[in-house]
Amino acid sequence: MIEPAVEIAELAFRYPGSKEWVLDGLDLVVRAGERVALLGANGSGKTTLLAHLNGLLTPQQGALRVLGHQVGPSSIAELRRRVGLVFQDPDDQLFMSTIGDDVAFGPANLGLRGSELERAVELGLASVGAEYLRDRVGHHLSGGEKRRAALATVLSMEPELLALDEPTSGLDPVGTRELAKLLIGLGTTQLIATHDMAFALETCPRSVVLSGAKVVLDGPTRELLADEALLAAHGLALPFGWRIPQEVQPTEG
Repeated sequence: MIEPAVEIAELAFRYPGSKEWVLDGLDLVVRAGERVALLGANGSGKTTLLAHLNGLLTPQQGALRVLGHQVGPSSIAELRRRVGLVFQDPDDQLFMSTIGDDVAFGPANLGLRGSELERAVELGLASVGAEYLRDRVGHHLSGGEKRRAALATVLSMEPELLALDEPTSGLDPVGTRELAKLLIGLGTTQLIATHDMAFALETCPRSVVLSGAKVVLDGPTRELLADEALLAAHGLALPFGWRIPQEVQPTEG
């Protein structure tokens, strides 16, 4: 039996100095290979949850197991090697003199050198079709190019789990569609925090809704988005004038 990629039970967390729990009794299981959208209003805990997956934050209460490892001080190094966290702002991940150097940063910190490091850089760039960006400077790129480059910095580490925070932020419709195709083609386990309902429908067969510091809804994305009253009860709404496209039924014969 394949072990779940993510197992969360009664997870609780609040930031220093705050009396409010950002996560409080949160439960979630994600199977290996799933793409799951994390939906929720601002402040619902989506970013905080993602930050727990690679040990950027650690649980204050409850249990969190990722890729077979209990999240805690002894597992952080292993989790940061196997879990790729893509921040909402790609500029947070592009800080070296060239994109090639940015993509090499993570593997180099894992100890890769020479031909192994070169292979990792080539893999990361090729995974997102961004080989042409290798010698470019991050702040000279378009929004879509920055998003690809930031993702390449993570994919160069060959992660088993991807955690993406608002990956369509700042992208135009063409860039959003290209990103959706890219993520669908990767085949890795993915948790995608997004306000973009169309993107969630396109990329994630399953969605969970965070509200009141907990997972309150969990099911097929199409079914959840079809219930506008249920979404509204948790501070969510479809884009104005947007309707869920009808599923194409196979023809007989």
